[in-house]
Amino acid sequence: MNKNLVKVPFFKKIGFKLTLCFMIPVCFLIVLGTISYKKAEDAITTNYKNTSLQTMSSMNQYITLAVDSVQAAYKGYLSDEELNYYFKGIYDNDSILKANTRTSYYTSFSSGITTDDLLSNVFFLSDAHEPIVTTMTKEKNLYTTFKNSEQGAMVVKDKYSYFLFGNRCDADTALQTDSSKYSLRLARHLTGSSSVMIVDLAHSVVQDTLETMDCGEGSYVGLITCDGTEFYSNGATDVNLTETSFYQSAASSDAKEGMERVDFMNRDFLFLYSKIDGRNAMLVSLIPNSTITAQASEIRILTIAITVIASVLAGLLGTLIARSYSTTIKRFVQNLNSISSGDLTISVKTTRKDEFSLLGNGINSMTDHMKDLLSGILEVSEELNVVSAQVSQTSETFLQTSETIQSSVSEIETGSQKLDTDTDDCLNQMDSLSQQITQVSDNTTQIQDLAMAAGNAIVTGTDSVQKLNESAVSTFEITQNVIASIEALAEKSKSIGEIIVTMNNIAEETSLLSLNASIEAARAGEAGRGFTVVAEQIKRLANQSIAASDEVTKIIEEIIGNTDQAVAVAKQSEEIVANQKDAVQITASSFRDIRDQVDSLVAALEEITANMEDMEGNRKTTLEAMESIASIATETAACASAVYQTTDEQLSAITTLENEANNMQKRSEKLSELLRQFKI
Repeated sequence: MNKNLVKVPFFKKIGFKLTLCFMIPVCFLIVLGTISYKKAEDAITTNYKNTSLQTMSSMNQYITLAVDSVQAAYKGYLSDEELNYYFKGIYDNDSILKANTRTSYYTSFSSGITTDDLLSNVFFLSDAHEPIVTTMTKEKNLYTTFKNSEQGAMVVKDKYSYFLFGNRCDADTALQTDSSKYSLRLARHLTGSSSVMIVDLAHSVVQDTLETMDCGEGSYVGLITCDGTEFYSNGATDVNLTETSFYQSAASSDAKEGMERVDFMNRDFLFLYSKIDGRNAMLVSLIPNSTITAQASEIRILTIAITVIASVLAGLLGTLIARSYSTTIKRFVQNLNSISSGDLTISVKTTRKDEFSLLGNGINSMTDHMKDLLSGILEVSEELNVVSAQVSQTSETFLQTSETIQSSVSEIETGSQKLDTDTDDCLNQMDSLSQQITQVSDNTTQIQDLAMAAGNAIVTGTDSVQKLNESAVSTFEITQNVIASIEALAEKSKSIGEIIVTMNNIAEETSLLSLNASIEAARAGEAGRGFTVVAEQIKRLANQSIAASDEVTKIIEEIIGNTDQAVAVAKQSEEIVANQKDAVQITASSFRDIRDQVDSLVAALEEITANMEDMEGNRKTTLEAMESIASIATETAACASAVYQTTDEQLSAITTLENEANNMQKRSEKLSELLRQFKI
């Protein structure tokens, strides 16, 4: 028993619970640190993103301003009269003027490159005329060479727009320039001639601008032009950002600037972009997220350190307090085990001044009260033994008396039950006779109801036969009217036949008239041809009329035949209706005879019903007397049964009392043995 009390599961021990309680504030501290770190990281990230986007916007404005200023400076050359005359070939007949014009513009372009830090080179290319360029190239057909490049194809396709290209072009070798000498290229086709203007911006224009945005190690800051050229401040050439889906999505969107987190080259980057208005170019930057969150690393390290220290301290404090409690509890458990074994002489002692001291005093007080209680119980147990013996003896005497009373009541109950059974048999026979009389009465009543229903049905049938007779007379009259109408229709059909004969005669005369007209037209020769056509049409109409008359004659003959058949059928119907009228009258006479016989049957049934009602009254009087006798016999049997049941219950109670008295005496003896085990 003591061994089982000591075995407490680890998760139920006070030490585990105290440590768990200490760890709850630590968990809240961890949550607080995590939330603080997350908010700090979000704030730093948001600030970093906004700052980067603002820097890109400033870079966008600077590059836009630089390109616009160069475009504004060289836009005038597109409409310059002398330059256009030169490339259109107007000066071809004057070689001196042509040479002077080329020299003048070359000097102007060279001077502009020298004085303007934004410019790298200027090219006015043409195949038909000597190009004006600021490089030392001597290549021929430079216009065609540039046109065959990707940049040139775009310029030639749209001759009225300015294009901002990158620093990589297939024609650079022929132009004696390369990507290290310029960063952007502004190009436009000259109107009215096969010439193109190219202005290369200095390499520093984009390089220095992109370098103003330092996004940290592993970042990429660049410019992507309309021809897909990617220019990065760190000189990277293997980025290929234009092939990514997030760049294509940004390029196709209507937003001028934006940002999103992307997965690029198996790393997590923040992608920012800013579109250059009207140039189909875009400033881009890829910043590693690790760089953005680097400033929040100190907060994360501090949070982790505080959390670890708090967890260790909570574990140590919980262990120390739990160990102190466990020692005191084990000592208390040992004392309680001794008390539970029956040794009430044990006294719990402790040096603690907390709740454990109160617990020890409570155990000692409980032990003292148990001593007093057990002393009193022991005295009562001895007295209980004496009383139990007396109760057992009294219950035996009471048991013998109750058995004698029960035997007498049992004989009375047997006689009452026999009387009750005989009375029930007589009552059942009277009830059976009553049911038979009732059944005969019900059957007589049903026969009477059926006879009356039959009389009513006969009256209804007689009325129906009378109405049928009247309908037969009406049908006979209607049939005679139908016969008269059909005969009149036959006479009308014959009249139509006479009209058809008249129409046939008219058609034959019309045919003869047409024949005479044809003869006269033939005599008239050429002048009578028109009349011949009319005569032929009249003859054709006469023939059609004769044919139609024949068809109508056939139809009328069929109608006359059908009418004669209808007259014959109607006359047959007239005879049938006359016969039906006689049959209806005979049926009405039969219904009247049946009605007289049913009235006689109803009178006889009423007399039988009256006699059955007298028998029913006598039956009820006899049945009530038998029920009264049965009720008295039943009450007598019930009373005897109740007395017998009461004595039986009394006998059972006395038996139970005797058993309980014996048990109480045994338990009292056992209680005395148990109390003797305690040390008081």
